[in-house]
Amino acid sequence: MEPTVIFLESRDGDGDADAGAHDDAHGGLFGFGFGAVPASGVAMACLPETTVGEAKERGECAVCLEEYEAGDALRTMPCAHGFHERCIFGWLRLSRLCPLCRFALPPEEGHGG
Repeated sequence: MEPTVIFLESRDGDGDADAGAHDDAHGGLFGFGFGAVPASGVAMACLPETTVGEAKERGECAVCLEEYEAGDALRTMPCAHGFHERCIFGWLRLSRLCPLCRFALPPEEGHGG
């Protein structure tokens, strides 16, 4: 069986994509409670803090894809995945899920989850 491709973008008579329809559809998803849920500020503040050099972290941050360097501030999620502090805090303000394994921190008050 061949896969079915569905296009979610409408087109006007000239063949140009209708950006307004895309914006309406995208905004509608968030209006109905779909989308990312930020992590609780308290949960974020409780993430253990280390620095490169004292931590066993080697390699790169999965959020920014930059190599860890000596002295970089890191935060470790409860799932044991570590990230640059600035990167994971930025991520968690948008989504409470670990970027690697989808471990869920408690949601920010008023966002459910």
